[in-house]
Amino acid sequence: MTDTPNDPKPDTTPGMDATSPAVSHTPTMGVDGDKTLPIVTYALLLGGAVSVGALAIVALILAYVSRDQAPEWAKSHYTFIIRTFWIGLGASVIGMLTAILGIGLLILGAAFIWVLVRGILGLIYATKGEPYPRPQNWLA
Repeated sequence: MTDTPNDPKPDTTPGMDATSPAVSHTPTMGVDGDKTLPIVTYALLLGGAVSVGALAIVALILAYVSRDQAPEWAKSHYTFIIRTFWIGLGASVIGMLTAILGIGLLILGAAFIWVLVRGILGLIYATKGEPYPRPQNWLA
């Protein structure tokens, strides 16, 4: 008997023989694959509300890094996320500085709700694979 355990076994895949072309099992990046990063970035932005901004900083970095190579519909989301972060940060700083006067707590609450609403709206558009219609807008 000449069969040893180290001898390579022939490919027994059904329909495959030595003349069959190789089949790649690497997934391609279509529209569905492109939706993942904007959705993750929105999730991080929304998670920033409960992590005192730490996850929102990660979302900001991802948005800046991904924006240039992204398809057009995703660029609108990254622009929207970047603007949401910076405007939300500005409103939060103003809220903290005016907290002594009492109005700061209202500003902080409004900024919190504003970021949540923008994050949820952006997430809805991103899951549909649609561009955000007004990424430069200050409101929603």
